[in-house]
Amino acid sequence: MGGHSFPSAAGTEKESNLQRLLNSLTPNVPLKPIPEVEQNCIQSLNSEWNTSEKPITECFMLRDLWKCFEEWSAYGRGTKVILPDGETVLQYFTPYVSAVQISIKKRIQKVDSVANGSCNGTKSLGAENKCTELLRSSSNTSGNSKFWNSSSGSNSSTNPERKEVCLFKQHFEFHDDQNPYTRLPFFDKIQNLAKNNPGLMTLRSTDLLPSSWMAVAWYPIYHIPAAKGVVKDLTAAFITFHTLSSFNQDTGVDPAGENSGIGGSKAVILKKGTKMGHRKMPLQPFGLAALYLTGDVWFISGQSDEEKYIDLYNAARSWLKKHHFYHHDFNFFANNSCVRAEKN
Repeated sequence: MGGHSFPSAAGTEKESNLQRLLNSLTPNVPLKPIPEVEQNCIQSLNSEWNTSEKPITECFMLRDLWKCFEEWSAYGRGTKVILPDGETVLQYFTPYVSAVQISIKKRIQKVDSVANGSCNGTKSLGAENKCTELLRSSSNTSGNSKFWNSSSGSNSSTNPERKEVCLFKQHFEFHDDQNPYTRLPFFDKIQNLAKNNPGLMTLRSTDLLPSSWMAVAWYPIYHIPAAKGVVKDLTAAFITFHTLSSFNQDTGVDPAGENSGIGGSKAVILKKGTKMGHRKMPLQPFGLAALYLTGDVWFISGQSDEEKYIDLYNAARSWLKKHHFYHHDFNFFANNSCVRAEKN
């Protein structure tokens, strides 16, 4: 690797700064075909949860998603910003794990334990144990992180003191409330969490319930070239919210087009320079929150950026409320934001 991570230049001229930002902060995750032996099970779950009638034939590994953040965590992620005076800069952000909530279905079928393509098939005790081991916690405590074991799958993260939860059965959750500049970058933090939670590296998007999601905090680090007089406008920090399950759940945001990056559809793309079949999917944000969003840099007069931001903000707020999740970063952003979303 090495060097800085530059955003794609394709289609950026007609986009606003906010649209370019959301596109730049969208990870493109490699897809893998679902084994034929699991198709019946997957389609049964798809018909139960998915809002789309399109069959699910591909999925992604969580470890491949985390890999998307490796270079960004080391060097920053850049996005092109056109300033009010016409000058162009590249603004860089470091990603941090803000929150993660992962749940797996109790009888999820793993490829090495499926006897047939039916969701009603039974497992051996060993296979069941392997499934529950994926998200099992240890009693070890490090730093401000805490682990709990429980036989219950209930969500009790309304307690702000619970920074890290890993239930014995099928649930894992984490939120960070440390000063952002004392946190480990995203990829390093995931590696740290995975030491006690191997499921973070072995689970697939089809293993996860529709309620599984993550929030990424993006804090500014520098811009190139150094611009005078707009430093305050370029201090904005952001939180993007992304679903993790293949079984899409209604997030309250209407799709805004395949390439818009503003709550857009999950279109499959091909990575340039690779063989056909190396497919990737943009995991576009369904929610957004911002801090220190001042000036005319991110909301350009005559465009609908502010309205789009409010829609994404309210979608994130509704999601957290629906899942009874205490999210320290979101609450801090909301209480200190200059942009007030509509109360609906």
